[in-house]
Amino acid sequence: MNKNVLKLYRKFRSVGIGGIYGQNAMDCLRNARIVDEFENGEYSNNLRIIAEEESDNYFDVMGRNCISEKEDKRQEEIIERLGNWCVSAQYRLSDDSDWIHADSIGMCTGYENPASPFENGYVPDLMKSAIDALKKEMDDTRGIKTLNPVGPSAQIVKLNSGNDRNGNPKRVFVRLIGGRADQAFDEGYRGTGAIPKAIQNEYKGLIFDITRSDYNHYVKNYTIKK
Repeated sequence: MNKNVLKLYRKFRSVGIGGIYGQNAMDCLRNARIVDEFENGEYSNNLRIIAEEESDNYFDVMGRNCISEKEDKRQEEIIERLGNWCVSAQYRLSDDSDWIHADSIGMCTGYENPASPFENGYVPDLMKSAIDALKKEMDDTRGIKTLNPVGPSAQIVKLNSGNDRNGNPKRVFVRLIGGRADQAFDEGYRGTGAIPKAIQNEYKGLIFDITRSDYNHYVKNYTIKK
């Protein structure tokens, strides 16, 4: 256990997890290691936790009279004083790339600092989600050595970067000529219908997993404007 992890561990033991005292040592040590990696690890510059004001009304989502009218009134006062937040974990693949959503939790109330792992007990798990997502993307990137599987003739391959936070597909068909990208056709919800009919026969079902940054690159730079 390094000195920083030990310091974080002692703080978790002192203040509890999410402000709840009496948490066991193993949970506190786990959270200390997550926070240390998030803040001081290899990829710390490409990880962040942000808190944004919720767009939805708390009671529209959670309902009223869950416990009592008195409790509802107390909750209204807390929201008025401290706000109602959505806390998100994000990562990016480089210093100049866009931030990518990893995980989030909404309707966070009652926190002076909703993004603090010592106040909000959900934050360590959000941090872990961002760490794991970034590591996976980095591994996937290292695993893709070339997009030159086809020789000199034209062929279309499908590049898959998964889905965004709302479940929308982020996949693109890229036409390669001599192994080099020539055109891109964002799949959206159209499947192979995104490819012009005249060249649909060039797609043979070859799929590569890529990063969101690479997906954005192909869509931005190889899509022909209509």
